[in-house]
Amino acid sequence: MPIRCIPSFRLAGMTAAASLAAVLCAGCAATSTNTNPALAGGWSTPAGESFTIAPDSTLGNVIVARRPDDSRVTCGQLLNVDGRTVAQIRVLDVAPSADSQVDLYSFGVLEHTGDVLLHRSIRPEWFMAHAREHNARFLRTDTVKPGSGVALTANRGDLESLLRAALADPTALAPAEHFTRITK
Repeated sequence: MPIRCIPSFRLAGMTAAASLAAVLCAGCAATSTNTNPALAGGWSTPAGESFTIAPDSTLGNVIVARRPDDSRVTCGQLLNVDGRTVAQIRVLDVAPSADSQVDLYSFGVLEHTGDVLLHRSIRPEWFMAHAREHNARFLRTDTVKPGSGVALTANRGDLESLLRAALADPTALAPAEHFTRITK
């Protein structure tokens, strides 16, 4: 059964006071949804981690990852940011009535050549070092996963500034995860 991730994306109408890393405004000149048909299909790592990218008439390309037992489905959206493909993955879904909680996203850069897709996440150490420059606060989450953390801000402008700074800094990105196409 296909998963529609539309409730997971609130680019233009997000109401949360803060989010992980960045939330991009759909109306910004250099930010748009990614509709590249060459990215559509199934992708997998040598270890068997996999996800699917599929076109959506409203959201552009969406990404769906499932655990083999279907115990968790993670949805995301592909964006074009300053000429680069960025995966915006919803990590935590907050109920619309939960005013005291925030939606959390993970961001990574995708590079595509033929049947190879590279994913590079933004390193938590980079967020820790640069959060204050963009009116953000870095919170360590070592108790959940060693070396991890989140960057929070109170408005979309600061969030977008933080993401764009990471994309412009070659030291911000982690080593690449390699995926190969398994279906078209």
